[in-house]
Amino acid sequence: MHFPIALFFLSIFEFCTQVSAASVPEHPVTQEKTLKHNTLIVYSGHSSVPSHIKIREGFQERLKLSKPENEHVEVYEEYIDDYRLNITKEKLDTYFIGLWNAKYADVKIDMVVTVGPTADNLLSRHPEFFADAPHYQVRVSGLTNTIQHTTNNPNNILRLFDVISAVLPNTERLIVVVPDKSSGYPSKLIDDFKAIKRFFSPKAAIEIWNDFSFDELYNRSKLLPENTVMLYFPVGVDKLGQRKLPVDVIKQLAQVASAPIFVHDDTYLGLGVVGGYLRNIKQEGDIIGRLILGLKVPTSVEEYDAEVRGYFFDYNALKRWHISEKNLPPNSTIVNRPESPFYVYRWYIFMSFAILVETLLIVMLIRSVQRSKKLTLELAQERNLLEERVKERTSELEESQLLFQDAVSVAKLGVFNYDLTTNELRWDDSMYAIYGVDPQNRNLAYEVWQHAVLPEDLLKAEYELHAAIEEHKAFDTRFRIQRPDGKIRTVQALAQFYRDEKGAPLRLVGINQDVTEREEAEAIIHNFAYFDALTQLPNRRMLTEQLKHAISFSHREQKQFAVMVMDLDKFKPVNDTLGHRAGDALLIQVAARIKARLREHDTVARLGGDEFVVLLANIHSLDDTARVANALIETLSKPFVLAQSNNVQIGTSIGIAFYPQHGIDADELIDKADIALYQAKHN
Repeated sequence: MHFPIALFFLSIFEFCTQVSAASVPEHPVTQEKTLKHNTLIVYSGHSSVPSHIKIREGFQERLKLSKPENEHVEVYEEYIDDYRLNITKEKLDTYFIGLWNAKYADVKIDMVVTVGPTADNLLSRHPEFFADAPHYQVRVSGLTNTIQHTTNNPNNILRLFDVISAVLPNTERLIVVVPDKSSGYPSKLIDDFKAIKRFFSPKAAIEIWNDFSFDELYNRSKLLPENTVMLYFPVGVDKLGQRKLPVDVIKQLAQVASAPIFVHDDTYLGLGVVGGYLRNIKQEGDIIGRLILGLKVPTSVEEYDAEVRGYFFDYNALKRWHISEKNLPPNSTIVNRPESPFYVYRWYIFMSFAILVETLLIVMLIRSVQRSKKLTLELAQERNLLEERVKERTSELEESQLLFQDAVSVAKLGVFNYDLTTNELRWDDSMYAIYGVDPQNRNLAYEVWQHAVLPEDLLKAEYELHAAIEEHKAFDTRFRIQRPDGKIRTVQALAQFYRDEKGAPLRLVGINQDVTEREEAEAIIHNFAYFDALTQLPNRRMLTEQLKHAISFSHREQKQFAVMVMDLDKFKPVNDTLGHRAGDALLIQVAARIKARLREHDTVARLGGDEFVVLLANIHSLDDTARVANALIETLSKPFVLAQSNNVQIGTSIGIAFYPQHGIDADELIDKADIALYQAKHN
């Protein structure tokens, strides 16, 4: 059997780090000189702009993951809008010239990045500033470098229109919303739109809106005819000089526009827009981080687009505008897709309805028999016999009905009957109790139910209702309601349509069940099943599922990840001398320090006692893992402050295994990391 010899393990004793592996260098490593790198990033907006936040997250995560220990990186960030509101446009250049002369006189800037047209134009007007540093710009077309190369692909604009043509083939009119040239937005973008009109005529007329106030934009978008589509590029200033965040503009526009809206980057996804061929802004921030560190970055238009761009669409917007998923481009990603609920009591409910229907039929039969006074003696005898049987059956059914009513009350079930032709809605007493409505209010309509359902759940519930009508299936969904007393309850709804001979729906008969307590209980059970009670970290069961997902993803995408098994050195003396309460408090602080050192998509779990496991997903190199391990060793070597003592010092031992080098399933990876941990302690 071939046993992996590349297991990588770390250990610290008495706060000194030792590294043990299959092969150790014979000669000592010479300490390298610390390198310094200063980067200036100038944003056109202010620090709360979502696209700026995504860029910042992207390069910060890259620096945290990949920055070598012998390199000092300093990132200076300036936000023009933090100053622009307090100074006139004519004094903008003068102000920043003075600011930069004072602030960066003694700082050697190695790279400059401008985000947005205002920042780009400002530095373009003054090339004497930071002239020796490469200058990168984050524009609407993507990240570009005016000195070395450009990643702007002119076909991307044409591809935006191709997406619209494929998704909505009946488009007759395309409205392109862009800022006015005077706003600092690249005028070439408007010229590009005008140049490609000939590719769409006469199939679709293209209009460019770039001279409007915000109120004019909203009012015009309300009156758009059918088969019209809007393509939105970020607008921050209107013709009156009023300033707004482009995100706030698109939120309002998506609410009032009578046409679907497509965009060019993922900042606006989830705000009511359909989607399109989008830029991943956070990924552009990652590329900036790699540029700072001198790592590999895309060197061609094709490599850049493959890494940054993709087809993304919002599920709710697709349903709102009746866009078929069959028309979406291949490899499209759909976000915000709702999950299908599962109901336990489905067949019991339908059996209960069958009993009620049978009861009504028997009552009608009794009345019919009572009206038959002219029957012959033979018929009379048979009638008497039938009446006796009916009485017996009626007694059984009445008893069953009482049992059913008790079951309905215990299960918090309510029955409703909705007449689709008259819009009349009838509830039983249990439904009134579930919704907190006065039973005296017998004049119910569909709008009463609409008013009770929370707005964020109403769209999904109505979509399921229309889907059940169109696809001839049962109505089956879950939503939340707000009762008149202000309480929020969760309701499961299950119903069946009754149709005429042509298949048109006539009425909807079904039940509602209050499942609020069940949801809360399921959440508690889930927490006990998957999370550690002391530290609230994932437990072994949750870790196993996370490892399975990581293995599946890494196998499919040809990626690698690392599993780190840690246990605490000198933890037992803390328990023995200070008590178990001190030990528990120490474990909680240890869990917090480990989480603070990891990325958002990494996982740390507690297996029990003082043993922890860290899953580092999608690592780029083995050195990345070594840097994370050293960071964990460093943070856990610092003193802890407990109620029993303000200077508790411990250490940690770490064993590491890599997928797929050391194993292809969860148990094998943890076992190999355990072996590495044992070797580290033995060292």
